[in-house]
Amino acid sequence: MRKIIIFILSIFLLLQLNCLSCMIVSATESINGTYGDEISWELDKSGNLTITGSGDMSWLSSNDVPWKPNVSSIKKVIINNGITNIGVSAFSGCSNLTNITIPESVSKIERWAFSGCKNLANIVLPNTLESIGDNAFRGCDSLKSINLTNSITNIGEYAFFGCESITSITIPSSLSCIENNTFMSCSGLTTITIPNSVTSIEEQAFYFCENLSSIIVSDNVLYLGAEAFDYTAWSSAQPYGLVYLGKFLYTYKGATSMEYNASITIKEGTKGIVEGAFSSCHNLKSLNIPDSMVSIGDNVFTHCSRLTNIYVDKNNAFYFDIDGVLYTKNQERLICYPANKEATSYIIPQGVKVIEKNAFSRCINLRDVVIPNGVKEIKYDAFIGCTNLCSITLPDSTESIGEYAFSGCSNLNSITFSNNILNIETGAFRICKNLQDVFYKGTAEEWNEISIGEDNMYLTNANIHFNYSIQARIESFTAIDNGKTAIINISISNPPEQTVVYVASYDDFDRMLEIQQLTLVNGTGGGTFLTSKVSKYKAFVWGSNLMPFTEAKECQL
Repeated sequence: MRKIIIFILSIFLLLQLNCLSCMIVSATESINGTYGDEISWELDKSGNLTITGSGDMSWLSSNDVPWKPNVSSIKKVIINNGITNIGVSAFSGCSNLTNITIPESVSKIERWAFSGCKNLANIVLPNTLESIGDNAFRGCDSLKSINLTNSITNIGEYAFFGCESITSITIPSSLSCIENNTFMSCSGLTTITIPNSVTSIEEQAFYFCENLSSIIVSDNVLYLGAEAFDYTAWSSAQPYGLVYLGKFLYTYKGATSMEYNASITIKEGTKGIVEGAFSSCHNLKSLNIPDSMVSIGDNVFTHCSRLTNIYVDKNNAFYFDIDGVLYTKNQERLICYPANKEATSYIIPQGVKVIEKNAFSRCINLRDVVIPNGVKEIKYDAFIGCTNLCSITLPDSTESIGEYAFSGCSNLNSITFSNNILNIETGAFRICKNLQDVFYKGTAEEWNEISIGEDNMYLTNANIHFNYSIQARIESFTAIDNGKTAIINISISNPPEQTVVYVASYDDFDRMLEIQQLTLVNGTGGGTFLTSKVSKYKAFVWGSNLMPFTEAKECQL
């Protein structure tokens, strides 16, 4: 029996070896094949792979590469004229490849095409090449030189990641964007000049190019991504304080060394602030932005726990501030409400459509925020860590709540949605441990149609009140001009107990000038306001839990 088993196993192994011999090049033979109707290939006994025909290597996966079983045998690649692209992962993992000829007919190198070609030292790209895909030359450790021709209009993410032997790169003048991580960890790179054609340098584009000491950035660059040149010789050499690169404020180096309650003025001529530039600058109290500023990145002021005011030069064409709160010039985006403002309530002005990322991040003094109709989107982390926020009413216009938007609002006890809400992203109400009531203006069926992301258990486990509607009404709201002051009177029908009334004044540009809380007795109340620059007043009415009892109402001066 044992002899029979050994015999069967021997036959099986012979069959397997015979099958492999059909696939893998031996020392005395070559193999060949076709791809589609137009492309043929042959790998000879010396490791030379020749590809002929016309058209694209159009496969979409590395598993479809015809010569994949033989990648370790490939030493030289000759692509004949007529082939128009180098396919996905075409030569990925060809660790013995040292030489390749690419014809003028090739216009595109697809993603992962040469990744892991550890012995490929040089490559000449044709003048017809237009695009290099993501990760195309990733991990080509020995690659010393590559000619990026002026025909190239796109170089993908991580395209040259880890090409540590490259000592110089000329960015083609045809390129407009350097993508995320394109030249990350090119440790041999020492200098780089960004040409006038480039308008955008994305996140970590040259991250960890540890010997990169000279960087010249064109004034035409409009966007500079976070950490684009972090962990380089250049960044290490910068002194503590404001660090500029070209027309950009790149970062504030040494945040822990910033003087207490610092007031900082960004120099005139600066066009942009890089994402996260002042992140964790806990001692920053105020910031002055010049009229030259064109772009401000995301999360610039996160963890600035003492920041009280952000002032913008009145001549700036892209941004402005209202009492130290930062907006885009058209007032459609609220960018930052400084975390250390003392007010316990804030009324967002009409005209705002988007509450940006981290706009109210960790504003621990805020108990209530009035969001006006017109706000369509509340972005990622917008109100994260507002631990004293009690209640939020979203207007009928709001359709989307971003990831972690209200995460960590541990005292939030109620929220009101209209039936226009479409998306509540992951963790939007994470760690809202006291959220008890959700007042929803739609039906149970409509609620079930909302896309609610993961990690929102405090929202979904709350008491959901369907078909919610506001019953109380503002019967009258008037402003009597009395010279330098105005007398405000308000009357509310059926006000619940412990009603809270706020009245705010606005100028012609709908910028809030003043806000007061009025005392309400038997449904009526009043107060005195300044009239300088005022065009209208607006009343807001809440209960003790800061749930709205009626829609806001306006009156003209």
